Amino acid sequence: MKETESSAQRWRDPSNWRDRLPKEIRIHQLIEERRAADADMCRHIIRCRGHRLFMAQRRHRLYLDFSNADTLWRAMEDHATNWGRGNIDDINEDAFLPETYIWYVLKALATSCLVLQKGTTDSEAVENWKPITHLDLHLSNVLLHVREDGNGNGAGPGAQDANSMVSTPTLPDNDTLTQARSQPSYPS
Repeated sequence: MKETESSAQRWRDPSNWRDRLPKEIRIHQLIEERRAADADMCRHIIRCRGHRLFMAQRRHRLYLDFSNADTLWRAMEDHATNWGRGNIDDINEDAFLPETYIWYVLKALATSCLVLQKGTTDSEAVENWKPITHLDLHLSNVLLHVREDGNGNGAGPGAQDANSMVSTPTLPDNDTLTQARSQPSYPS
């Protein structure tokens, strides 16, 4: 769950509203409409389960899926601490990030950004889709989630056995999502 309270000025500003809803909520609704059309394409964008408006308090609440494995920043922090040590004897050479996982994360983020930009991963944008720009994409804003098989074991892309813990990157909700007012033209 994410709850956002707005100043009176921001709450009354028409540029922060779309279709009589706070822009953040409306953008999540648009993404969920795309998810209904193709769930696999949106699997790296956090799912919004609903919302609630508190008009008198100038705030809104989003009900989002839970991510159980912290952020990409925390995952990288441990890795950087190990490999950033000055003394070679202090480095744990068995603690490394597999190259396949790095490519998996990059592809997940690129796919998510493509869906936000074009409404699809196809070469042609969805008709009447207005591009969405995240504006706050950084390591601590990429959530990780370890999917489990039916036995409580981690199971995800690239898992080599049932005990592998592979975290799936997800772009979280963020109030810095923005949507273009009109469709820009892109050179071919």
